Amino acid sequence: MFLTPLRSAYARVGGSPSSQSTGGAVGTVAWAVFFSAWAALTVQPSFAQSVNPTPSLPAGLSDPPSVLSGTSVPAEGALDALPSANGSLRALVTAPQRAMLAAGLAGRILDMPVRPGLPFSKGDPLVHFDCAPMEASLNGAKAALRGARAAANAKERLASFQSIGQAEVEMARASAAEAKAAVDSAEITVSYCTIKAPYDGHVVDFAAHPFETVQQSQPVLEIIGDSALEVEIIVPSGWLSWMRIGSGLTVHIDETGVDIKTKVSRIGAQVDPASQSVVVTAEVPASPAKDKNAPPQTRLRAGMSGTAIFEQKP
Repeated sequence: MFLTPLRSAYARVGGSPSSQSTGGAVGTVAWAVFFSAWAALTVQPSFAQSVNPTPSLPAGLSDPPSVLSGTSVPAEGALDALPSANGSLRALVTAPQRAMLAAGLAGRILDMPVRPGLPFSKGDPLVHFDCAPMEASLNGAKAALRGARAAANAKERLASFQSIGQAEVEMARASAAEAKAAVDSAEITVSYCTIKAPYDGHVVDFAAHPFETVQQSQPVLEIIGDSALEVEIIVPSGWLSWMRIGSGLTVHIDETGVDIKTKVSRIGAQVDPASQSVVVTAEVPASPAKDKNAPPQTRLRAGMSGTAIFEQKP
């Protein structure tokens, strides 16, 4: 049907080639236009197909690699459980004692005497709050307690003369007990005005700073204990066939360059099915890092790493 307009155009410019005797040039041009249009319409589909081929994946990549090869890509952390040529595994020093201390009351911070990175001992003050309002409340509660006790004593004396009934005495005693509870509550609030160190360690970082006003339960500073450290190692789950609690190992610390002999203290309760590995923990003796006279192997810090070699290997 696309030839109809071409034939009409040819008829208008001179008819057929055999009937032209005086207009040969015009006929020649008409035939040239005719065959050019014919060629364009004929080869257009194949040409378009060659220019815009149907998108396809490269050979061998039409399916995920796990389907083609029958194996899956190793899960994250799987390579950590692969021992090196000498049977060593990477080890990480961790601290079981680590806490984010929060404010026990809403108030303004006056001082934080131990800066990040500095050591402290158990019981040392780490944060001082402005406690003037709380102390005023405590003084008021103590005054109310003194008055309630005086009233209770007076009621008891009057009752001894049978001037009042026993019910009035009991009510006075109850008022005195209520006043004592208010004093106890105020004393607890005042005790929150100072945050003391729960154990020996170091300050990691501040979550708030002096002269800032914080809310109750808002984090103030992070601390870490250094009285006892641990080493965590990710081992192949196949090693569970011979590894036991108490198995010996040697840990070489990269940062200090020392070797520490220790034993397995805990074995993870669950095996990671993706990496077929399990976490093993070994205790490391460590004295407070502030002791400059301590041996090098006791001046460890959480976050140090190294290599662990077990005494018994498959």
